[in-house]
Amino acid sequence: PIRWDEMSFHLAYADQWVRAGRLTIDPFMRFQVAPFNWQILQGAALMAGSPTLPHLLSWLAGLLGALCVDQLLRRLAVRTEIRVTAVVAFALTPLTQRYISIGMIDMPMIGLLAVCVYALTELRDREPPTPRDVVPAALCAALFTGMKVLSLSYVPLFLALAALRLWRRPRALAVYVVVMLAAGSLWYVRDVHISGDPAPPVFSPALGIQPMGWSAWDLDAVRHEMALGLSWAPRDIALLPLRMLRSSIDGPLRDVPMLGYVLLFPFTILIAVRLRRQQMIEPLATAWFGVVIWISTTYLIRYAIFLPMLVVCAAVLLDAALALTGLRSRAAAAVIAVALLIGPTPASIQYVKGSFADRIPVTDGERIAWERAKAPELAALDALVRLAPPPRRVYSLGVTPLKYYFQRAGYEMMGDYFHEGRYGDLRKALEAGTARPWLRGFHADVVVLAPGVASQELGFSEDTVVDELSRRAGLPILAHENGYAILDVPRQPE
Repeated sequence: PIRWDEMSFHLAYADQWVRAGRLTIDPFMRFQVAPFNWQILQGAALMAGSPTLPHLLSWLAGLLGALCVDQLLRRLAVRTEIRVTAVVAFALTPLTQRYISIGMIDMPMIGLLAVCVYALTELRDREPPTPRDVVPAALCAALFTGMKVLSLSYVPLFLALAALRLWRRPRALAVYVVVMLAAGSLWYVRDVHISGDPAPPVFSPALGIQPMGWSAWDLDAVRHEMALGLSWAPRDIALLPLRMLRSSIDGPLRDVPMLGYVLLFPFTILIAVRLRRQQMIEPLATAWFGVVIWISTTYLIRYAIFLPMLVVCAAVLLDAALALTGLRSRAAAAVIAVALLIGPTPASIQYVKGSFADRIPVTDGERIAWERAKAPELAALDALVRLAPPPRRVYSLGVTPLKYYFQRAGYEMMGDYFHEGRYGDLRKALEAGTARPWLRGFHADVVVLAPGVASQELGFSEDTVVDELSRRAGLPILAHENGYAILDVPRQPE
């Protein structure tokens, strides 16, 4: 694990559950209660003793996405050279390459949404579908629904597509609806029991309750963070396909690009009649529904979980266009498919090369060496183990992304931009001269900080922030090296 979200949240929560032998609620997590279907699978993988296995699950989810692209295009009778190119385009997409091997939820959602669509289209082979036939499709939709709050927005789509597919079989439709809603609602029912909100803080304002763990400042800060750099002006929305093709990590969409198929997608409405005639409207409906949800919420490019459906629809459009031209040459069709579905960008090759640049760590020694090379900030953890052996409670000021590693070493970590123990509250306590009792109020034993983040949050220069925090809060410095500092939080006043 080397990415912020997987270390500070996804794998960190799954690791907590494995260690505790039960589901826990951590008040210092970004999302204390939420739908956690994928984290349960990650926890099962961690029980095997290797953090490599949760990453393998993400890779398998990406493989499922590619397989669904292939199978949907086979069902749509798309010519072979276009179908193969489409699968390759999905696999070579820089967004796919970036997220297929990390322990976050984006690629699993991409793969599982594709599976949900395929499972519904597969019912065409089971005429007439029986109630038992629809259970696998319903369970796939339930798994997806319980992965993330965003998944809830797709429930109306699943119900509409199921009704369209099964309207002549009311018993089968009823089974699909009951199984999907019952199995997919487990986390939301749990969250209502715990907090009164099925997905805090999403529904709390409408319910008139205080969202569990979220202050008004937290909510405003999250809204600002999610919308930062995004524009909903008509011109910017109209140019989204081009922006998605040219996206970068530092750009407004905040991540790597997609490929040429995004330029074809706006024209896929033209294939609606063909897909309806083939009784395969699900990919097109899912893609356009997903686009609407994506744009109306937060259209960061990694949230475009309908990615496989973009590829499928663009491939069908290209197949229909070539059929109109009467082109028979398979070689020419393949060249056109590569040019339009992949496009004239070398970015995909660069990301593929990057994906295979590192050998997967297998042994403990390889894993430790790889982690230290990829995350040099772990030097702070190595020093902490020497100076203040676990178990201890650590207040993190800028090293929260390493929460998974601190937990694995036996520490309990708190401190973040949001929720209890937020950095802004530490600054207020420091200004009021109550920083040490404030930290002791959380039973913090040590403070581990990154000077760069601490400087921004506490208002001191990077060169002086450690000394200022130590002097003003009365926290002895245990270590101060390049990139980190460790301060003791005494139990009794000096």
